[in-house]
Amino acid sequence: MTTSNDLAMMTSFEKAMEDFHDAMTKREELSNHIGKRTSQIIRVSLLGMILLGLALATLIHILNQHLSLITQQMTTMSNTMSHIDQHFGHLLVNIEKINGTMGKMQVTIHQVGTDLHGLHNEMTTTNLHLTKMNRTMSTLSLMTQDVAQMKVSLQQMTQSVGNLSNTVGHLSSSIGSMKYDVKEMSKPMRWMPFP
Repeated sequence: MTTSNDLAMMTSFEKAMEDFHDAMTKREELSNHIGKRTSQIIRVSLLGMILLGLALATLIHILNQHLSLITQQMTTMSNTMSHIDQHFGHLLVNIEKINGTMGKMQVTIHQVGTDLHGLHNEMTTTNLHLTKMNRTMSTLSLMTQDVAQMKVSLQQMTQSVGNLSNTVGHLSSSIGSMKYDVKEMSKPMRWMPFP
């Protein structure tokens, strides 16, 4: 009786040990499986972070290039605006010269009119007539000089207007180039997954 109980106990103990061994083996297999899955997840996450870092570095590099181009375009626009200011200054100087010449011409015309009126009133005396005529001729000579000065001022003003037109054309091409650079800079933003 004792022997059969011992035998049953031994059999039960052996079965329990086999079950324990199987459970430990399964636990070890499950731990290995979980470890492999975890290492795969970590590898994929690291690879994704590396790719994201490379994409961000590339995007930053492209943005820096376009920002430097925009800075150059802004510098060019600033220089162009300073040239426009200079041309406007020259234009104002020429306009002031023309105004001065027109004032001189008005004085000269008034003087010619006065001399002609005096010449008409004093036709009776030949001596006075010749004196007035000489004075009128000298006044007309002054008027010819003023007209020549006005012609030079008009030529300078025409040249200044031509320079201003060239500068405005250069400014327009600079703005077009900057618009293209801004459009190129916004291209990488379309590749990003966020809106």
